[in-house]
Amino acid sequence: MSGYDAEYYRYLWSQVFSTDMLHTTFKKSPMDGVTERRYRYTVLENSGSGEEMHSFKEFLGCEPNSDAFLENLYLAKREGN
Repeated sequence: MSGYDAEYYRYLWSQVFSTDMLHTTFKKSPMDGVTERRYRYTVLENSGSGEEMHSFKEFLGCEPNSDAFLENLYLAKREGN
């Protein structure tokens, strides 16, 4: 894959990770300062270091999971969006 295909694939994976973080960490209390600082320190400050998957695992406390992303796709399709 190259060009648009590769970029779209990367975009979808970013959606998987962000949806997983939202549902496992931020959904109960999206404005929790402790969780926000932990996200900033664990994920954002380490971005570009080449260890992104390690940062996600450390923040989530487990392997990233696509279940929340797939559930959102299903709900969006069911609602006609």
